[in-house]
Amino acid sequence: SRAMDELASQGASPEEFNKLVAQQGFSLEEVRGQLHDQLLVNKLLNQSILSQMDISDSRIEDYYKANSEDFIASEDNIFVSHILVDSKDAASEVYQRLKKGGDFKNIARNISLDKASGVRGGFLGLLSKGVSFPDFETAAFALKEGELSEPVETPFGFHIIQREKNTLSLADAREQIEQTLRMEMMNSALKTYLAQLRVNANVEIILDSETS
Repeated sequence: SRAMDELASQGASPEEFNKLVAQQGFSLEEVRGQLHDQLLVNKLLNQSILSQMDISDSRIEDYYKANSEDFIASEDNIFVSHILVDSKDAASEVYQRLKKGGDFKNIARNISLDKASGVRGGFLGLLSKGVSFPDFETAAFALKEGELSEPVETPFGFHIIQREKNTLSLADAREQIEQTLRMEMMNSALKTYLAQLRVNANVEIILDSETS
C-alpha cells in the first residue's frame, strides 16, 4: 500500500517492519490502517485552506470552558508531545539538542515526520493507557511533567516523547483547540460540498432522462 511504501522509504525493510510490529503486539492490518489514516490527515493538514480559516479568540475561549475536562490529565490519561524521525542516529541527535536547551515545539514543527502533530509543536493530546504501542506507552507514563524520554522505537520510526503539564491552561491548549476547530470547520465545509455534488448529480440524471 501507499502508506507502507512511504514507511519503507524512511529506511525500514519489510522484514524489519514486520518483526517490529509483532514485537509490539499489533497486527500488520492494524498498523496499515493507522498509517493510512495518518497519511490522510497529514495531506489534509498541508492544504492551505486550514491556515486560512479564522478562529476568533472568543470561540477558542468558549471551547476551552465547554470542554474543560478534556484539558485535565488523570492516572490513566496524560498529555504528551513527540518528535518523530526516521533513524536512531537522527533521534539521538534531536535528543541531545533538546537536552542542551533546544525548543521542543520549534524542532517538532521543523523536522518531525508526524506533520499532524508537528503543526502543534508535536502535541499529541491525551494519551490513554492501552491504546498506543507498548514501548511508547511505557516510556510516556514513566515520565514526570516536563520530562523527555530517550529515543523510543515503534513501527512508525523513532520518537522523542515529552510529558506535558497535567492541567493545560488556555494558553497551553490554544494550538490544539485551533486545530480542532479548523478540522470541524473543514468537515462541515466538506459535508456541504458533498451534499451539493449529490444535488448536482441528481439534477444531471433528471436532465439526461428528460432529453433521452
